[in-house]
Amino acid sequence: MDKIIIGIHGLGNKPPKDLLKKWWVQSIKEGLKNIGRPGQKFNFELVYWADTLHPVPLNPDETDEDSDLYLSERYSPAEYEIKNKPNGFKEKLK
Repeated sequence: MDKIIIGIHGLGNKPPKDLLKKWWVQSIKEGLKNIGRPGQKFNFELVYWADTLHPVPLNPDETDEDSDLYLSERYSPAEYEIKNKPNGFKEKLK
């Protein structure tokens, strides 16, 4: 069986499923690139359930910040790259 990455979002309303999934995939690719694994293939599935609690998803085209559908948090690439910087985390676990 192939390994799979499963993304599960929080309780708040989210953008439409296809957009949220696209952002998750972009973020994972960015992270893989930053650890020296660009082009690494992976399987990803998004568990999307915002539509269970919120009848209308956040709207990426909404410009009124007071609207309940305003999307204030969008994916954007990190402003810096992490280039295999050791932080001692693994050693602390030993």
